[in-house]
Amino acid sequence: MPPQDYDQTLTRFGLESLKSGLELQVTKGGDIAITRDGDLQLGNSRTNGMFRFIERWRQSEAAIDELFGPMKRAS
Repeated sequence: MPPQDYDQTLTRFGLESLKSGLELQVTKGGDIAITRDGDLQLGNSRTNGMFRFIERWRQSEAAIDELFGPMKRAS
């Protein structure tokens, strides 16, 4: 099963406010800002953290359902 679209995931969990504010950030020196682990900084640190969390959730949801689905059905 392919992962849900980013916008669909935001709508599903009521996080539509995160549809804006994901602009690339620039450092004081004029370079593109990156996070401590080398990822692009999109928006402020809170917005960037939520974006990354949602992206990882979207990509992992199928595996999580596959692993925990039988337990959920058994209960």
